[in-house]
Amino acid sequence: MSVPSPSFLPWQFAIDTGGTFTDCLATSPYGERRRIKVLSSGVLRGTLVHHLGGAQYQILVRWPVHVDVFAGYTCYRPEAPEAKREVVALDPTVQVITLDAPFEKFTPGQAFELSGEEEAPVLAMRMITGTPLQVALPPLQLRLGSTKGTNALLERKGAPLTLLVTEGFADILRIGLQQRPDLFSLFIDQPEPLYTQVLEVPERLDSMGGVLHPLKEEAIQNLINQLKAKSVSNVALCLLHSYKNQEHEAALGQALNRAGIRHISISSGLSQAIQYVSRTQTTAVNGYLKPVLHSYLQGIRQALGGQPLHIMTSAGGLVGFNHFHPKDSLFSGPAGGLTGAAAIAQSKGRERVLTFDMGGTSTDVARYLRGFDYQYVTTVGQAQIQSPSLAIETVAAGGGSVCGYDGYRLTVGPDSAGASPGPAAYGAGGPLTVTDVNVLLGKLDPSAFGIPIRPQAALDAVKALQASMQPSPSLLTLLEGLEHLANQKMADAIRKISVERGFHPKEYSLVAFGGAGGQHACALARMLDVPEVIIPYDAGLLSAYGIGETALERFAESQVLQPWEDFVLEVPRVLSKLRKEAQEALETEGVTPENIEIAEVNLFMRLQGQDTPLEVPYGEDSDPAQAFRAQYEALYGHWVDRPLEVASVRLRAVERRTAATVPPKRTQSYRPAPSHELTPLLPDGPSHPVYVWDDLRPGAILMGPCLLVSATQTVFVEPHWQLLLDGQLDAQLTPLRDHDAGIRNLLEQPEAVSLALFTSRFTAIAQEMGSLLQRTSFSVNVKERLDFSCAVLDAEGRLLVNAPHIPVHLGSH
Repeated sequence: MSVPSPSFLPWQFAIDTGGTFTDCLATSPYGERRRIKVLSSGVLRGTLVHHLGGAQYQILVRWPVHVDVFAGYTCYRPEAPEAKREVVALDPTVQVITLDAPFEKFTPGQAFELSGEEEAPVLAMRMITGTPLQVALPPLQLRLGSTKGTNALLERKGAPLTLLVTEGFADILRIGLQQRPDLFSLFIDQPEPLYTQVLEVPERLDSMGGVLHPLKEEAIQNLINQLKAKSVSNVALCLLHSYKNQEHEAALGQALNRAGIRHISISSGLSQAIQYVSRTQTTAVNGYLKPVLHSYLQGIRQALGGQPLHIMTSAGGLVGFNHFHPKDSLFSGPAGGLTGAAAIAQSKGRERVLTFDMGGTSTDVARYLRGFDYQYVTTVGQAQIQSPSLAIETVAAGGGSVCGYDGYRLTVGPDSAGASPGPAAYGAGGPLTVTDVNVLLGKLDPSAFGIPIRPQAALDAVKALQASMQPSPSLLTLLEGLEHLANQKMADAIRKISVERGFHPKEYSLVAFGGAGGQHACALARMLDVPEVIIPYDAGLLSAYGIGETALERFAESQVLQPWEDFVLEVPRVLSKLRKEAQEALETEGVTPENIEIAEVNLFMRLQGQDTPLEVPYGEDSDPAQAFRAQYEALYGHWVDRPLEVASVRLRAVERRTAATVPPKRTQSYRPAPSHELTPLLPDGPSHPVYVWDDLRPGAILMGPCLLVSATQTVFVEPHWQLLLDGQLDAQLTPLRDHDAGIRNLLEQPEAVSLALFTSRFTAIAQEMGSLLQRTSFSVNVKERLDFSCAVLDAEGRLLVNAPHIPVHLGSH
């Protein structure tokens, strides 16, 4: 068989669009790997240095491109965006730009921006391939992840939406589940619904799908007339019990389509699950985001000219544009990071992995054990969304988390300094943050930042906090206490996905990534007794890397709600139907039948009367009832003699891909010389060597304490730890002595520090008690209205902490 010439092979792009930056990894037809990071706004920024005469300017830019691809771009200065000029030429090698006309006023050092009026992923692809604005992109395949939908939802920047519901349920989303997201708040700020208006549909089905009140043609036409009168173009339709019978939704959906409604979201095409409230929320979220994401993706598709575009989902799979639903992409960024971390761990022979993704405002953690854990109902803001996603736990502790003192104990988060003003060290008047703590403790090198860092501003901020505490601890003790508190919050999140589910972290490797992950990885591993830390070379671009490693996949689901004894004989028939459904969906994406495999089949089983099912793997030789009991006893520690019920069946089909195997490179270990020595910022602060990642070769061994820095991340190697760069330049860190050696007793710390640490741990215990009670409950009041109370008391019965639940008998007084 002939091998295609590289000139005929397509470029392979994997791109992750975040709120601020868009990360891009590309593989050329010749196998060369290229990387770029651009602003998600799709503009390029530079500085006008000198006016050379006419319409030519000397500029200062740091764009990773060596050819002129900018002719036709719009150039303007941010302070006067209306004064636009067109770029005639831009030579990045000599840093000279030629415009169609000079700016009226020029001041050396002025900032300028370039825009091609294209989305950021298109800009990144043009810069990597060297394709000018007026020229079509070369043959390529694009895999895309984005937080556009998540940001639009959280910032309430979706499209106007009309919601259609069964008659009598107009207030279903206003009433919701009668749960308050912030139980102890005295100032209740009830957010407005996502929809602009709601219309009631005169129809009704019973719980088995039987028609109680038929949907008449006259009623459909009346609804269409109301929508046309208000020029509605975006509709979400969710009718009661439509998961059992789609007849009414289908008829109304067809009528809406014939009437020219541009965007239509129909619940039966989005979720086959019970629970009308969350199914309506899911449909409303999808409709609210659909026009926004459709416009974004259409802009990218237009630039691709019909070339393949696949979109990352929250479940860690890919779907084509025509099969994409916005509600399935809300966690595509974290999902890309998790799949990337798992791929790197697998390439090194690791099957048990804990992932740790620490960003600016939050930290995402997850567990991988020869496969991913999934969750099928996720919460974004105050909406419960029925959509499969990788099981990722998020905690409000990141580099930008604000550090403070409430008069009794230290606090870290949940507030964040954000990108503006940012941490105090950014010099823009920001508060004390975890990033400032790391700068002052020597875990970040100010000279390695891409922006100016002002350590004195961070020092002033922590001194102000110190002055507010009585008695005042030393600066070093205070900083170490804040660091320990942040680490404990993140460690509690990892315990939640490991220890509380019956898995011990000491049996896992920790893969750390994100902008701040490397600064805390050793400390977390020490606290959790993890024997090894892996930090990828591309840790700052790991979501894009993971998107590139992802396969096409489809979920097929069937709601069951039957006793196990009644359903056991139906399993083969149901699986055959689901298998066919998933395979046909993949075939429409161009996957050939021989390249489709059923990755997993799961029964969701529970005791009759409970709401929370357990995910039980199903195989021809398995005993689901016995497997369920073993899982239940391992998770909850007891057994209740009740009949079993099957809530649903889910099947996942994937495109079969050959796993990329990276042959181990023979490396010779060596001890490199440091680039420089970090200057202590505190009188009694630490000083240690700094190494530059790109200056090292495979086999480099670094002994802690030290820093390893790159353009996208910093790794702090603790004392008594060793770092080895393997053949792929990924860092592997291992402790040189037992984890518990040298750990300071909490009781020896200042009261404000120890009080914060104990409060954090006790609160986590009380919350887990409540979560366990909710999952095992048979009472509707307990499992849905949270009618119970969990607390930790001292030996004399005095309250230490309580979880945010509200028993009716207490709340009624």
